Amino acid sequence: MAVLIPQTHLEFGSRFLQQLLRRSEENVFVSPASLGLALGMAAAGASGETLAAIEHTLGVDATVATKRAKRLFASFDTLPPGVAIEIANSLWAASGLPSSPPYAAAMRESYRAEVRNVDFGRPETITLINDWVARITHGQIRSAVDQIDPSSILALVNATYFHGLWEDPFDADDTVDHDFTTGSGGVTRVRLMAKSASFEYAEDSDLQAIRLPYKQDRFSLLVLLPRKPLSPSGFHDIASPYSLERIMAVLGHRRGHLRMPKFGIDYAADLTAELQEMGMGRAF
Repeated sequence: MAVLIPQTHLEFGSRFLQQLLRRSEENVFVSPASLGLALGMAAAGASGETLAAIEHTLGVDATVATKRAKRLFASFDTLPPGVAIEIANSLWAASGLPSSPPYAAAMRESYRAEVRNVDFGRPETITLINDWVARITHGQIRSAVDQIDPSSILALVNATYFHGLWEDPFDADDTVDHDFTTGSGGVTRVRLMAKSASFEYAEDSDLQAIRLPYKQDRFSLLVLLPRKPLSPSGFHDIASPYSLERIMAVLGHRRGHLRMPKFGIDYAADLTAELQEMGMGRAF
């Protein structure tokens, strides 16, 4: 069974990324699936103008979002050796909040969400949530929540973990020191993984694209490289017209030499302003 992230999540992710880049020229990290799933859970429990605002922002109605979430999670039930992926959801409801058994049941069935009742006024609640995130991400994220408003009534938390082995691994002995051009045009010396092979590759006057599959080719990393140094927002401007389907359709096998830096991502942001600008003001 193929794993397909809904197109609406990708389109929403692109629009959301554009909003983020309007206020920051720093590197940003966005998971369209995580955002889409969290909004889908919120939509399933909303009504009236709030529901309409969430559906408008997400680009799909709540019923369709729930059905797509169920199919997405079903696609993770069988994974190839060498690949591990966990996308987990949880709902943390204030102890005094009237319960809705049908909503909780729907979240468990379609979003595979854990549902817990907590006291948001107790510091231990932050520890509980962070421990849950750390468990799902195998310790990669240990502090997702720093503080919670004691008057909160519901917290929706999504955590995603992925670990994959390359279908065609890089040889550690081929790692080299090489010049790397940053978005500002500066050049720095970094350690680059390197290999010569046949790759799925495409190019045009603006950018180059290469797809690197993980074990058994059910998941892959798609890397886009601009032809000239660009800021994150500048890169988004040239890359946004290229849909994922369009890029994948033009990839062809080509032999070449690839050099790619090892990298890590540590990113945190308050997303309220971006969601409000995208039409979710009613939900806040």
